[in-house]
Amino acid sequence: ELSEEEVKQNEPVWLNKPIKQFWINLRAALEDLIMNVIWPDIRKMIKEYPANVDLELYSLGLGRVAPRIEKIKVQTDSSGHVNENLIVDTNITFASEASIDFR
Repeated sequence: ELSEEEVKQNEPVWLNKPIKQFWINLRAALEDLIMNVIWPDIRKMIKEYPANVDLELYSLGLGRVAPRIEKIKVQTDSSGHVNENLIVDTNITFASEASIDFR
């Protein structure tokens, strides 16, 4: 269980730790998913444009540095109460050495 201080801190370390572990364990699977499942659909849509452009994605590396959540803020109304619809603002930084090779 999280302490009140952990929840209130500006940078949610409590959330970045599991994201980092997730990234270490599943980065290769995410790269494979993008290359072999998501990219073929995107490429098909690009080919359908009148410009007759074809892009081949030869390699994709998401890098070793995991995305970081810098800040999470729940929006409240003017009285300080959380609205009926939950609105959450997040600042995410992805400062990675990602590489993409198109041809």
